[in-house]
Amino acid sequence: RADVDSRLKALAPVAEGGEAKADADPTVKLADKAMTEVLEDRRRRLDDYDKLVKELAALAAPDNDPERKLAEAKTDLADLQGRLKQPIETLLPPIFVQDGPIDQAGRTQMKEAIEATAKDVKEYRDKISTTQLDPDKEAKGPIVALKADRDRISQGIAAIKARAEGRADNPAPKSAAERKLAAERDVNLHVEAAVENLRLQVVEKKIARTTKQAEIAGVDRQRWIARIKLGDNTLAPMRGRYKQLTDADEKDLQNKAHDEQAKAGRTRDPIERYKAERNAELLELQAA
Repeated sequence: RADVDSRLKALAPVAEGGEAKADADPTVKLADKAMTEVLEDRRRRLDDYDKLVKELAALAAPDNDPERKLAEAKTDLADLQGRLKQPIETLLPPIFVQDGPIDQAGRTQMKEAIEATAKDVKEYRDKISTTQLDPDKEAKGPIVALKADRDRISQGIAAIKARAEGRADNPAPKSAAERKLAAERDVNLHVEAAVENLRLQVVEKKIARTTKQAEIAGVDRQRWIARIKLGDNTLAPMRGRYKQLTDADEKDLQNKAHDEQAKAGRTRDPIERYKAERNAELLELQAA
């Protein structure tokens, strides 16, 4: 690239239509123009090469490794399937299987656990409803297109090879300028071949990645279904246990409200009767 840039800079007056070489031999001017076109073509291909190198590096980055993601998804699925076979009691948070009374802090913890589990179940249901039912079918179109690109690139590489072989059979250039230009065109042909071979690697990576991503998507759907089942299985007993406590609280508050109402009916003191009636209302509200 540095060589191309420096040589194009030297040829810039010709390329830009300047007058620096206005008195030069027309044959030399034509040769310089042809060389400029060859070098500019090489620079464009070097730009393509740099872009493809970056793209290939991104596809090969460890964080984007589909094999690792697939292995992680399968491990998670196996863990979920194993948990689904366990007794429900072992899957519940400890607070839900605790014996004896549970204070207000514990009940708040229970309520938050129920809400979090219900939220997770809803999120996984939403994921399933917004994703393709058959990931393999969804990936079929892109894979067909990528394979068509691969075939086209392969044909292009074969054509480059044929052109190189054909150039070898061409008559030798007569002048030094023609020989120099022919040598530079040979270099361009090598650069073009390198670019297309790199492009082929990128497409092959994309085909493999798209295929693997479809497999990952299929495992992900199984994971989401397993998480929904796990959530549903635990939500029922969690809500049941919480309801036992709230029903007991409600009954206790209603009994206390009844006692206050009875007290209001017995007392003759208007202030005490007013306090008892208001306490009864407050207890009823708390029970509700």
